[in-house]
Amino acid sequence: ALQPALHTFFEEGHFAGHIRRQRKLYADRQQVLIEALRKHADGLLTTTAHEAGMHLIADISPACGLSDQEISARAGSAGLAVPALSAYFEGADRKQGLVLGYAGLEDREIDLGIRKLMRVMTDQHR
Repeated sequence: ALQPALHTFFEEGHFAGHIRRQRKLYADRQQVLIEALRKHADGLLTTTAHEAGMHLIADISPACGLSDQEISARAGSAGLAVPALSAYFEGADRKQGLVLGYAGLEDREIDLGIRKLMRVMTDQHR
């Protein structure tokens, strides 16, 4: 019963419409994330827009004084899922950065999440 319904979904062009809506939604959320970083990160985290995807890589300023692993651990303790980019590399030359997902979050959650991330990054009493 599922296969005929799925076939009709594709045949009638509903899948293409779904993809267009999701691309627009993700592009809008990506822009919210970029704006939240500009507004709240004080240059400690920077990123650039990408045409597709559901996450961005944030570069960490040397002024931060923390590794991506340290930031990721602090974020995790605060209830934020912010993977360290270096965990995806082999060997000694591991690029530092944070993987910031936005696809499953509402605009307000993105802004609040970046503000919370900045608090844990700048808290010196850990």
